Amino acid sequence: MIVKESLGDILKPKSQQEIASAVKNLSDKELIELAITKKSSEIMEFAIKRDLDQNLAGEILKWAAEYDCDLGEKVLETNEISQKDLVVAASKTLKSKDSSFINVLLKYPGFDPGYHSNQLLRWASSNGHTELVRILMNDTRVDPSDLENAALKGAEVYEHKDIIRILAQDKRVADKIKAKWDSKNKEMKEQDIKKYGIKESLGDILKPKTENEIYKAALAIEDPNDLMRKAINTIGNPELVKIAIERGADPNKISSDVTKVKNPEIIRILLTNPKIEVSPNSLVYKAVKMGLEDEIIALIKSKKLDPGKKQSVLLVWSVGFGRGKLVDALLKDKRVKPENEKESVTEALAIAIARGNNDLVKKLINDPRIDPSADFNRPVKVASQFGNIEMVEILLKDKRVDASTEDVSNNNDNFAIKSAAENGHNEIVAMLVKDPKVRSKLSKEEINKYESLSKIVKESLK
Repeated sequence: MIVKESLGDILKPKSQQEIASAVKNLSDKELIELAITKKSSEIMEFAIKRDLDQNLAGEILKWAAEYDCDLGEKVLETNEISQKDLVVAASKTLKSKDSSFINVLLKYPGFDPGYHSNQLLRWASSNGHTELVRILMNDTRVDPSDLENAALKGAEVYEHKDIIRILAQDKRVADKIKAKWDSKNKEMKEQDIKKYGIKESLGDILKPKTENEIYKAALAIEDPNDLMRKAINTIGNPELVKIAIERGADPNKISSDVTKVKNPEIIRILLTNPKIEVSPNSLVYKAVKMGLEDEIIALIKSKKLDPGKKQSVLLVWSVGFGRGKLVDALLKDKRVKPENEKESVTEALAIAIARGNNDLVKKLINDPRIDPSADFNRPVKVASQFGNIEMVEILLKDKRVDASTEDVSNNNDNFAIKSAAENGHNEIVAMLVKDPKVRSKLSKEEINKYESLSKIVKESLK
């Protein structure tokens, strides 16, 4: 009878020969799962010496992308990897923003960086990975204008200015921007020229080279509204904004055009101006993003800002950006009705869970008006997918939550446990496989599979 050594014993300090002997009776899958669980390059080295199928080789590559670039290169040298796994492995570098593994992948003959409608470029643009965007833009297989300039749109949503500039300078992207210009709509053309820098001229205000010269040139502008516009969008100088308002500029004429502002003091000046007419608009959105919670709360208390307008979107923004103090104030305000906006509130809840902002999530799910099972139980699915152990545990205790619900894209049951297993979150798998609702929709084969993953967790804790 062959007796397998316990996983705990395998990891005790040993020579290479002893480790090889200890793992020889493990299946390919068990060996790789053990290496992933323990983040052990040493054990993974033994796995890549085996004749692996494509899926298992892909799992190793995705792990190596995050933890061991050299090992990833060895996998590529000896295995054929699917295009999907190659792109997913490349995406693993988005958190660290280290491009060394991307350079390794680009040398691999089977890697197409333009795969799936240039998905990797779209991810890099949305996540602010400037170096990766530059690398991909130099590859002829990549089309940054794909899906109607989707990469550019992603960079704009998260205000990655450098990436917007890089993408907009590409002729293919610029041509699609220009294609939308209407000869009757000169304003759109002018806005795009200014926004994307398609033309070099940014106005005489930028010609002076020193800050003092810029300041003097700005003061020479006679129209106070024009001065305020340039002070906010072109120069970014709070003092000039104050001067423009003192000269009679109307802050309401610029409050909807503050997406490029990086200085929170400018937003504070506009937001607290007595003349400003506030609603959940781009100015308030920017204030939430920049963390001006006290200023927004003051406007709410003074009844100047109605937080219930536009489907209580202010609550959604506050949750999304993790503004706990503001969320507290909004949940106490009777004008805010999260129960009427289940979809948008659940979206914000999912973002908070994915970011690990658990204290804020607890506040929300403890509010009886907020249903944690909304949108096909999305919160528990996101928590499982992103490895948020604490939130999975809390949500499973809520009788309203059903962690066995399907993936809405294909109607397959038990999306939560499947995504947790696929992402290596075995502790969450161990919790979910015990849940009666989840278990009732699993086959015997699936139960055995997930319980084997649970055993890896138990063994690793010995």
